[in-house]
Amino acid sequence: MTKLLKDGGYKGGLAGKLHLAGCADRVEPRPRDDGYEEFHWSHHPHDDWPRGHDYAEWLRAQGVDPRVLVENPGSLAPEHHQSYWCGQMAIDFIGGTAAGPGSIASIFLTPSAL
Repeated sequence: MTKLLKDGGYKGGLAGKLHLAGCADRVEPRPRDDGYEEFHWSHHPHDDWPRGHDYAEWLRAQGVDPRVLVENPGSLAPEHHQSYWCGQMAIDFIGGTAAGPGSIASIFLTPSAL
C-alpha cells in the first residue's frame, strides 16, 4: 500500500510497530523500496537490539534508560511513553508534508505490550 501511495506522489511514514516479518533478535527486515520515506521503528518495549530501535534510542537521548519499560513501566513519565513518542513522530511528519500529500502509520504499543 505504501509503495502505491509513494508512486502516486505521497510521502510515506511510519512510527511504531510493523509486523511484516519475524524480528526475534534482529531488526525487522524491510523491502528495499517499501514506500516509506520516514521509518521510526519500535517493535516492543524491550531494548533487544544494539541499533535500529528508534524509540529506545530516543529514550536514551532523553536521558531515560529503556530498561525501565520492563523493570518498572509505571515509573515512566507520560512524556517518555511510546504513545507520546509515536504521536510526536506523527506530528513532526505532518508538519513536514506541507508541500504535498502524505500518509503516516502511527502504530502504538499500548495496550498490547504493557
